[in-house]
Formats: sequence, C-alpha cells, structure tokens
Amino acid sequence: MVAYGGTIQKQTVTRAQVMLNVNSPGDNLTAMDQTSMTNLSAPGVTFTAPQPIRGKTTFTVDDVRKKFAPDALFVLYACHSGQDSAFLKSIAKFFQVKVTGFSDEIVYFPPPQTNPKKFQRAGEKIGLGVGGTPAADWRNLITDPKAITATP
Repeated sequence: MVAYGGTIQKQTVTRAQVMLNVNSPGDNLTAMDQTSMTNLSAPGVTFTAPQPIRGKTTFTVDDVRKKFAPDALFVLYACHSGQDSAFLKSIAKFFQVKVTGFSDEIVYFPPPQTNPKKFQRAGEKIGLGVGGTPAADWRNLITDPKAITATP
C-alpha cells in the first residue's frame, strides 16, 4: 500500500480543502513526489519499514515493484490526481505499472440522515466533480471520462 496523509480544512458549509503532507529536506517517504521517486530509484538505495514485513525491514523500490501483478492498476483516489499527466507518467515508470488519476475532485454522496447524533455512511455513493453522477461502487470511477491513465 502507498498511502497519503494530510489534513482536511473546512472552507465553507459544502466544501473542504485537503492539504497533503509533503517531504521535508532529506525525507523521501512522507510524500510521493518527483524528487523522492528519483532518489528512491537510484541504484543501491534502500528504505526501512517502521515494522518488519515477513521478518524483513529493509527494502528497495524493486522489492515493491515485484509485488505488483503484471496487469496491475495503481489508482490514485485523490481529487485532481490526474491533472498533471507528466506526474502520472512518472509514477507509472516508478512502479512499472499502469496508473489512473482523476481530472476532477472526488465527491461523496451520503444517504439521507435520520439520526442527528450519528452520521450514517451505509449506502453512501461517490462520484467525480460537483454534479457528477454518483456510483455505488468507488471502483467504477476508473471508467469515468474524468479518469486519466498513464502507462510506464
């Protein structure tokens, strides 16, 4: 798994701003950016997992690449993750797999709420862009016209 971290800042009643964490100088593992991918791809570079994975703590990018199936699809479920096609291409080359991002924001459509003390998520749908068509299964977003794909 490659995970992003950050914070959500409320802007208005209906909108929020997502702020992703970024790498500090010398850090290659907090965020996926062009510099960190270049640094981690250099021959002989290793990184350490915070906890052992099958007894191993030191890895290379090639170790990660070997975990993907030959027909793997790496999907960046993040708003506007497909707006920079060169960046998508660099991720595809980095992992040696097909990568999909989205040209618009990801929007959630929660069901009608009946309990003011508990937010009900069951039945929630997801779509792309304000006014987008909601889908019951988030995996269906990869076939949306706003899904942008890059290959290695």
